Amino acid sequence: MNARLKFCDNYYIKENKNLVIINNRDFGTWLKLTKECFEIIEQAVAKEWSVEKLLEQCYDKEDKAYIKLLLDKLESLHLVYETSEKKVEKKKEIDAVTFAVTKKCNLKCTHCCVDATIENGENASLDDIKKALDKILELSPNRLILTGGEPMLRSDFFDIVRYIREKSDVPMELMTNGTLISKENIAIIASNFHSVAISIDGHNEETCSPVRGKGVFSKVIESVRLLKSAGVKQISLSCVETRHNVEHYDEFKELCKSLDVECISRRFSPSGRGETNYEELTGKNFAQVRKKDLITKQIMETKNKCKESSITTGYNSTVCSAFTSSFYVGSDLHLYPCGALYLDEFKGESILAISDIKKYFSEKLFMQTETYKLYNSILFKNIEPCKNCSINFICNNCPAYVYIYKKLGILPAYCNDRKCELEQEIW
Repeated sequence: MNARLKFCDNYYIKENKNLVIINNRDFGTWLKLTKECFEIIEQAVAKEWSVEKLLEQCYDKEDKAYIKLLLDKLESLHLVYETSEKKVEKKKEIDAVTFAVTKKCNLKCTHCCVDATIENGENASLDDIKKALDKILELSPNRLILTGGEPMLRSDFFDIVRYIREKSDVPMELMTNGTLISKENIAIIASNFHSVAISIDGHNEETCSPVRGKGVFSKVIESVRLLKSAGVKQISLSCVETRHNVEHYDEFKELCKSLDVECISRRFSPSGRGETNYEELTGKNFAQVRKKDLITKQIMETKNKCKESSITTGYNSTVCSAFTSSFYVGSDLHLYPCGALYLDEFKGESILAISDIKKYFSEKLFMQTETYKLYNSILFKNIEPCKNCSINFICNNCPAYVYIYKKLGILPAYCNDRKCELEQEIW
C-alpha cells in the first residue's frame, strides 16, 4: 500500500491567533508553526498523502524546500511521520513499574511526601510481595524500580531481590537513602541492580542535615564509593530543592561531577511532611502564598533542562506516563498512578485482585476505575483553570503538582508566576 502522512498517536493541538503548536504528549516534544503551514500538513494527513505527494503540490522550489524542512523537523520531534498500511504500529509497552516494598524508613526527612517513618507498620508479607511481583513480571516491563520508604529496611529485602532474579532478568533500579549500603551487602546490590538512585538533598553536611538529619551526608558519600568500587556504573544523587540548598545547586553539580555520578534536581512537593514543614522548607507560609505573593521561583522552578523540544525554546511540554506506560505499586499492594500521587484518594485496586493483569492494561480496563477517573480529571486539558490557558500544555510538566497546589489553595500564585515567565516566550 502507498505511504501516507500521520500525526503521532498522542498529540495535542494548541492555537493562538495565527499560530499553532503541535505537541507529542508521550515525548514532551512540540513545534510552533503558522496556522497556514499547519493546515497544509493537516490537509495532507486527512487526504492520506505521502511526503512525495505533498511536495508535488508545492508551487515552486522554495515552497517545496521549506515544506520538506518542516516535515523533517516534525518527524525528528515525533510529531508527524510517514507510514503505510503494511506497517503494524507497536503497541505501547509498560516501560516502568515502581514498587514501594515498604513505607518504613530509618530517616525522617522533613520534605517526605509519603510521610515515611520507622513507626509505619503496614508492610505486606513476603508471600504477598511475591504474588504482586508475579503480576508485575507478567507484563514484562522494561524496568522495575524498588523503592519505599527505605526498601533495604525490610529484613527480607534480599529475599525479594533473589525472587525477582529467579523469575526474570528485568533491569532493576534501587531507590534508596543510601544509609544501609554496606561492605556486607554491596556485592549482592552490584550483581542485581543496573542502577542505584540515592537521595541526598545537599552538597555538604550543612545543606543536607536540616532535611535528612546529621551524619547522613557522609554515609551517602561512603555508599557511593562502595557502589563504584563494586562496579555499579549507573549511580545518581538527587536533591529536592528547598531553601536550604537552592542557592548551592552549582556546588551540588560539582559534587556529582567529582564523584562521577548523575546529578538530579527534584521538585519539592508540599504533601505529606512537605505540607507540614512547608514554611520551614520554603521560607513562606500558605497564607502569604494564597494572597498571590509570588512563589519563590528557585524552589518552585520547573523549567525542563532536557533536550531541545522546539525551534524557539528548550522547554519540554507536559508528559505523564501514568497508567499508559508506567504505574506505581504501593506498600499496601494497591495501584497508584505514580509516586507523586501516592495519596489515599488515588488508591486503586489491589494488584492481587486483578485476575488478568495483561488484559487490565492492554484493554485499558483501568479506565473504568474511580482512581483513573480522578487522575484524568486533573490533567491539564480537564482541570480548571488550566484547560483554557494558552500555556497549559507546557506550564507544568507534572499534573500531580497542579492537583496538590489546587488542593492547598496556592495554584493562583503559581499560575501568575508561570504566566509572567512563559506566555510571551512561548507565543
